Amino acid sequence: MELVNLKTGTDTYQDEDGKTQTRDDYPWGLCISLDNDTLNRLGITTPPVGGMVMITAKALVKSTSERQDEDGVCRRAELQITDMALAPDSSEPPKTAAQTLYGGEDD
Repeated sequence: MELVNLKTGTDTYQDEDGKTQTRDDYPWGLCISLDNDTLNRLGITTPPVGGMVMITAKALVKSTSERQDEDGVCRRAELQITDMALAPDSSEPPKTAAQTLYGGEDD
């Protein structure tokens, strides 16, 4: 199965220091929230902000709809994730021993 990037755009904004920052935009509904109980059940520690993880999931199709208007066909599917696993993103290079022990980036 090939991964598809679902980014819809890029937004720039000024942070508190006046520096221009970039935020990627993704469609509403693609963000999921995992609470303490769920993270414990998945057996993972809190991932770092900005880190990447791989999600493998099974979902139940709860509803579908399709309509046609002057712009063409609009389709929608509502999915309920029922089973899921998380793993480190395999596309990230493995950490060195120094990064594991002391954190930070290698120079």
